Amino acid sequence: MPVEGEEFLYQDEYRLCGYDAFQLLAKLKREGKSCVVYNQRYPRSDPRNPFDPEKWDSFAPSIDDDPDPEWREGFK
Repeated sequence: MPVEGEEFLYQDEYRLCGYDAFQLLAKLKREGKSCVVYNQRYPRSDPRNPFDPEKWDSFAPSIDDDPDPEWREGFK
């Protein structure tokens, strides 16, 4: 059953890692279905990053600690 609105946007169970999201997008495209992609980006939790931790309340794991599969040339 399709999910829309706040139920979709604010529940973690509907979040996908990049790999899974791009797999789903390819499947939907093959099936001729349309979709909308919502994305939230977080700086990586890594001392080599230039992001000021005082300005961010959430961080993604460092690339080395990220358990998500690689989906494109080093992107997770």
